[in-house]
Amino acid sequence: MAHPCPPGEKAMPTTVIGIVSSAAAVFINHFKMSKLEYLDLRYNQLDNSILSYMDGLSSLKSLYLDYNRLKGLIDLKEYSINLETLYLSGNNISKVVASGGPTNVSTLYLNDITSYGSSFQTLLQSLGALPNLKKLDLGNNDLRGRILSDGFLNLKNLELLDLSYNTLNSNSIFRTIGTMNSLKTLWLQGCSFNGQLPISQGLCDLNHLRELDISSNKLVDSCLRVWQI
Repeated sequence: MAHPCPPGEKAMPTTVIGIVSSAAAVFINHFKMSKLEYLDLRYNQLDNSILSYMDGLSSLKSLYLDYNRLKGLIDLKEYSINLETLYLSGNNISKVVASGGPTNVSTLYLNDITSYGSSFQTLLQSLGALPNLKKLDLGNNDLRGRILSDGFLNLKNLELLDLSYNTLNSNSIFRTIGTMNSLKTLWLQGCSFNGQLPISQGLCDLNHLRELDISSNKLVDSCLRVWQI
């Protein structure tokens, strides 16, 4: 069965496996696949116990655990030190930590997370423990205008940030991300922005920004004067 390669990633036919069975843990434990680089476990019914089987996958670079039954704290010490891309979307996650020290994870997908309220704020705070992140997807969550935490601001290497389809306060969000000078791509479509973009609240400070998506909001014509400053 062929598995689609995610956008921007090259297919690796000799080191790729996709598992669509709830017996994935048994499979991984039985076969010591030290050369495996790509593992797709999306859309299963896997819980946190699957994480304990990851330490034998020493070459793993991309792991897809979207839409399973993961919940609570996710500790990256269980994963390969070579892991670069991690998909955790569609799980009930409240915190991501790296108790084993710094990781090489540079791409993290946390869209459509089903935890809300203070637990989601804790999740945002925990991301400061991942200083090597370059791409972060937080789209379609329950931010509801919350100001991103101080821990979030530790992501000094972040180049792509997706906050699409959250209900955000334009004043607070631009004030926060205006300090993230490494950003090159910012996606804010469908964030319930109204009227004008705040000119002096950080958007103009993103000097390296190359792509900005603010489609599907309720902005007025005069918002374009932000680019005339």
